[in-house]
Amino acid sequence: MGISLNSIHIYCDNSAGLPGDFSYLQLSEHWQTVTSAIPHGQSEAVARKLSKAVDAPVLWFDYFDDDELQLRLLVNGASVAYHVHSHLSGNLGTKITNFALTLGRDKAEKTAISNILKCDDLQTKVDLLEEFFDVNLMVDDAFFAEAEFSRYRRKRGNENYLQYLAEIKKVRNIQNHTRLTMVFEEELQLLDCLHGQYRLKKHYYYAYRPNGEHIYTRMDPQDVYFLNGELAVVPQGTGLSGEGPRQMHHHQNSFVHKNENGEAAWEFVVPQGQGFSAKPCSGGGFVWISLHENSETGGGYLLKLDQSTGDIVLQMPHMYSGRAHSLLLQYHNGHLFSERRQSPQWGTPRFFAEMDEDFNVLRTCPIDKRILGTDDPFVSSEGILYFNCFNDLEMAYLNLETMESKVVRLPKQLFIERENPDKTLWAFGSRSVCLLDKELNVLSLHPLKGGPIDLRDGYLLTQQWDERCRGEPQKTYARIYRIEDVK
Repeated sequence: MGISLNSIHIYCDNSAGLPGDFSYLQLSEHWQTVTSAIPHGQSEAVARKLSKAVDAPVLWFDYFDDDELQLRLLVNGASVAYHVHSHLSGNLGTKITNFALTLGRDKAEKTAISNILKCDDLQTKVDLLEEFFDVNLMVDDAFFAEAEFSRYRRKRGNENYLQYLAEIKKVRNIQNHTRLTMVFEEELQLLDCLHGQYRLKKHYYYAYRPNGEHIYTRMDPQDVYFLNGELAVVPQGTGLSGEGPRQMHHHQNSFVHKNENGEAAWEFVVPQGQGFSAKPCSGGGFVWISLHENSETGGGYLLKLDQSTGDIVLQMPHMYSGRAHSLLLQYHNGHLFSERRQSPQWGTPRFFAEMDEDFNVLRTCPIDKRILGTDDPFVSSEGILYFNCFNDLEMAYLNLETMESKVVRLPKQLFIERENPDKTLWAFGSRSVCLLDKELNVLSLHPLKGGPIDLRDGYLLTQQWDERCRGEPQKTYARIYRIEDVK
């Protein structure tokens, strides 16, 4: 769970004449911020009530779980501008230029707010909005329990906006190497099929029409496969899977290794009081596992298991008090690669380590502090690991051959989905799809009406959720695009 908070701000120079039901603090030159504790879920209603009682615009801000942002400007109790940003629906809004016009801003700032509200990165958008409105939006009653308020003050400017504008222009100048042509569109909802605790690579879906008619149901199953650019209804039991059986199934407390026929060959059960530090990896005829102890003192083990029998070949302790804690990431060309920490705490120094098959460290390199987590990287066929960063617009990669890592800023928040035969990478955004080279240079960037959910056989499948606010979507559209190279 991420941060969730909301705040209310009144556009006036002092608190004289404001309703006495609430307390206020002037954090910026033209804004009075409500500092009273407001019950969760009632802040928008309070903002409307205040708007009816004061002769000034009221700005209501809601931030939910690091996934959604809502912004509403009220005058006399009525909404004159509204914007919602969510990973599900993208950026939606009504009369957004009134955010500038109602506050007496000029034509240039009318354009600026339109550009800001198109930003896909939530934290960047908050920074830009605070700079635009000249007020700290990320505050609530808990913040005002502190005695020092100076760090909450904001000053109006355009430094962040000009930097953001330069990045927008770079995106607009991208010469796409590919083009998309829509070949299918239907009002249809697709839900991923789940197999136990492990989500398989997407290749078939539960599909529902808007009137509730099921293409198939759980009681009478038929699989809707995305193959060769079509959603095909395939009867159960045909053996069609799209991906083939997976050899490793990693659950919370156990690890099942399967043979070529998809049958369970052996199972490793995590000892009581321990847990997986990262997903197991395999290579060289072995399965490699890193475990941690669920205790304040820490501790754990690195395990080397025979891939055919599951027998433990080597067990190496990694105690926090002595040996660095290791998260096994990948086996490549006879060597193991892991993240290592000096202690279990997240903020302690981290570094990548290359080890031999007996867990002896051969070389290391520091991990950039901007990298968010390393426990589930995308791994290319050339042995390059890709990681997301704390900043949603950044991604990092580690070349296992050279042990060199680099953080790259991207035009949108992206997650690598698959590798192409020519070593280029397809990455998905919330409402976009992007083609990258192995060093994360952008080759193509395509905005989409909906979010990408699958890409195979030269076709892209998307799902559009028409969601006006938090809650159930009103309409859903499935679309298929043919992907072609631009010659």
